Amino acid sequence: MDKRQLKAFICVFEERNITRAAQLLNLTQPALSATIKLLEEELATTLFIRRPRGVEVTEDARVLYPQARKMLSDMQALVTRFRQPSDCLPLKIGVEGDVAPAQLAQLLTAIRQHFPTVLLSVEPGCVGDIRLACESLRCEDELFMPLFEEHYVLAYPASHALNQLETLTHDQLLPLPWVMVPTDESHQRLLPFYGAGAAAANAAALDATQQTALSTAQSRFSSGAAVNIDQEMSNLITLQTAYGANARILTAARDMLNQLLQV
Repeated sequence: MDKRQLKAFICVFEERNITRAAQLLNLTQPALSATIKLLEEELATTLFIRRPRGVEVTEDARVLYPQARKMLSDMQALVTRFRQPSDCLPLKIGVEGDVAPAQLAQLLTAIRQHFPTVLLSVEPGCVGDIRLACESLRCEDELFMPLFEEHYVLAYPASHALNQLETLTHDQLLPLPWVMVPTDESHQRLLPFYGAGAAAANAAALDATQQTALSTAQSRFSSGAAVNIDQEMSNLITLQTAYGANARILTAARDMLNQLLQV
C-alpha cells in the first residue's frame, strides 16, 4: 500500500465515479481501475462495486476511508518535518518570569501566523535573540518596544469594607494592610501603592536577611571551619542585586560585606 493507491482510493470514494476521479487525478480510467484493483488484492477485500452510473462503496471501504486520510496526512506531516528546518530561520525568545502565559501564547500565535517559516524556541530568563519582559528589566544595550499593557487589579475579600464603596482613591488604600512579597521584582514597582505598610515589609525582610547571614557566619566560626570569603561576597552581591531599589538594604549589605572582609 503506497501513497498513490491511497490517493486513488480516497478520490474514488469521495466522487463515487471512476471517470470523474480519473480526471481529477490526471490518470486514465484503466490506470485508475488497475490501481484500485491492486489495493483490493493487497487488502483481500472488495472496496467498490461497479454500477452503470458509478460505484457503490462497501462497508470495508467505509472503514478504510478515515484511516486512509489519516495516513496521507501523517505522510505529508513527516515530509514537512524534515524539509522545514533547512528553510526556516531560527529565532530564540527569552521570557521573564512575570510574563503571563496567555500573553506568551498570544505572541507565539501571531509570530506563527505572520512568519510561518520561523523556527521558534522559547527559554526562560535573560537569553535569546529577543526578550519578552517588562520595561523595568530592559538592559542598557536593548531597544524596548511595547507589545501590550497589563493593568493591575485590586483583590480583596467580598466581605471587606471596601466592597461597600462605589469608587476607590489612592489615599483610601494607603493605610490598609497589604499582602506583599518584598523579594519579588514587581514589589518595587508597587511601592507607591503600598504606602506606610511598605516600610514595615522592607524592614522585616531586611531583618530576616541579616539574621540569616549572621547565623550562618556564627555557625561557621563556632565549628572551627574557615569562612569562604569569595562565597560570602557572592551571596551578598546577589542580595544587593535582589534589593537594588532599596537604599537601606544596600547600606546594610555593604556593612556586612565590610565586616566579612575584616575577618
